[in-house]
Amino acid sequence: MCKKLVNEGKVIEEYIEDSPYPSLLTHLYAEKRHLHIVVSMDLVNNWAYVITAYEPDQKTFESDFVTRRKIDE
Repeated sequence: MCKKLVNEGKVIEEYIEDSPYPSLLTHLYAEKRHLHIVVSMDLVNNWAYVITAYEPDQKTFESDFVTRRKIDE
């Protein structure tokens, strides 16, 4: 499943300043559920490191599970 998320997931956020490698938050709808995976990308050696994978909730994301909810200040 993680390979599918990395290869087919839609990039919804990029964290270019992450260290030691830039990372991405991706979304995929698979097996009747929404999934997110954060992947760190070592572009020099062509490696992807899975940082975390989880099912997003509607407290943080809109009903599309891609758009972050605005936090009232």
